[in-house]
Amino acid sequence: MRSLRTTSRLAQTLTVCRGAFSSTVHRLQSADHSLWTVDRLDETRAFLYDLPTMFAVIKTGGKQYIVREGQEIKIEKLPGEAGEAVEFDVLLTAEEDGSKVDVGTPLLAKKAKASIVEHGKGVKLDIVKYKAKSRYTRRTGHRQLFTKVKVGKIG
Repeated sequence: MRSLRTTSRLAQTLTVCRGAFSSTVHRLQSADHSLWTVDRLDETRAFLYDLPTMFAVIKTGGKQYIVREGQEIKIEKLPGEAGEAVEFDVLLTAEEDGSKVDVGTPLLAKKAKASIVEHGKGVKLDIVKYKAKSRYTRRTGHRQLFTKVKVGKIG
């Protein structure tokens, strides 16, 4: 990761893990503003502006996601229309400072409630098959379907 160079005073540093990515978040404070910056940006960084105190790990589509109340995330396509409510199994809940952690074996009795915002297709991936010296080239593309959900109440 890149190091953050600034003339402002570095007040607080914490690490946020998101799937296979790990981002370091720095809180910079000066006399007239307070700003959160992220070294590695990803699609679900909007929650950093209002950090809730609790997060949960949910499981859907064969993957696990770290979510907070009010956060919008893109997940594998779910059946249902926009505006419908969905529930996810919760594997773990914890406070941001680590003071209270509940770990399921394998699941907790809690559910994370969410509502479907929209369905869509991801960015196009180009697939190329090529064999040298034989005039063989095949090109195709793929766009993965996703569902964008807004997390409501956890627990």
